[in-house]
Amino acid sequence: MKRLIWFLLIGSLVAFATFLMLPGPADTGGLDTPPDAVVDRAGDAGPVQFASVVADSEVDRLDAARRDAEAKVETLERKLAEAETAKTVRAKAKKPLADPEIRKVMAAEAASGVERSAKALLDAGLAADLQLNDEQKGALQALLVERGSIGWNQILIPMAAGELDAARLASTGRLVREAYTRNAAQIRGLLGNEGYAVYQWYEKTQPDRDCVKQLSPQFARAGQELSAEQQGQLVSLLTNERAGFKFEHDFSDPAKIDYEHFHQVFSEENSNRHFQEMQRFNEQLTRRAETLLNPDQAKLFQELLAAQLQRARLTVRTTMAMMGENP
Repeated sequence: MKRLIWFLLIGSLVAFATFLMLPGPADTGGLDTPPDAVVDRAGDAGPVQFASVVADSEVDRLDAARRDAEAKVETLERKLAEAETAKTVRAKAKKPLADPEIRKVMAAEAASGVERSAKALLDAGLAADLQLNDEQKGALQALLVERGSIGWNQILIPMAAGELDAARLASTGRLVREAYTRNAAQIRGLLGNEGYAVYQWYEKTQPDRDCVKQLSPQFARAGQELSAEQQGQLVSLLTNERAGFKFEHDFSDPAKIDYEHFHQVFSEENSNRHFQEMQRFNEQLTRRAETLLNPDQAKLFQELLAAQLQRARLTVRTTMAMMGENP
């Protein structure tokens, strides 16, 4: 396109140069007319006037050609600018976190989510069971926030911003694994071995408590409110069933994900297999829950689990699209 623009510009210059080189009317005011060149002025007026008209017509034609070339150049420049703008917009759409403002909002949202998760874990009974004082509780909460931020700050956000190619992803993945190991050692140092074992149980079962907590309001809105006893029974059911179900690809523990091979781990094939396993797990869970729920509640439980799984599938697809193609 740039070559075409230059071609049109050169064409305009040539046309203008041709216009400047056109012969003007002969000026003979300072010369004597040879006697044999004297002609009847009245009879010579016609040819001179015709030559002037021809010259004017040629000037008009070249001027029109120049204006047309300039208009085409302007049109092409505008289209080129529009194409560059569209290219920038597409690049930002593919890597939205490359925009500093969007990245700032996303980082703040991630930090807020991590803090809520850390507080929920402590309030679920962890702090009470460990009999932590305020200072110990604050120290543990800080370590939990740090742990929850590792994957976001070092992998997910930089990757969504397009900052991690294959080589950098591998090296960053190793640093992430080391960060999780170092954080776990600090938590163990704070709680001791027995306290650390209690922490691990709470951390592993927290997703089950979160699941029931998220589903309970939906049961209430449908007129099938769960009693406190039923909620506790569902949490225990989820925990026991999950412990006995072997997932080939379990993405529930961020600390165990192989970030060095992120794209391979979260390939479309592995993701599809994981959600197929989740479908079987939900079906098994629904059958077991029939002993705890009435028929209407059991049917609603099945529907809510299916909707939850569908949202999770969409979230993974959207996230992987943001992360880019497998390098």
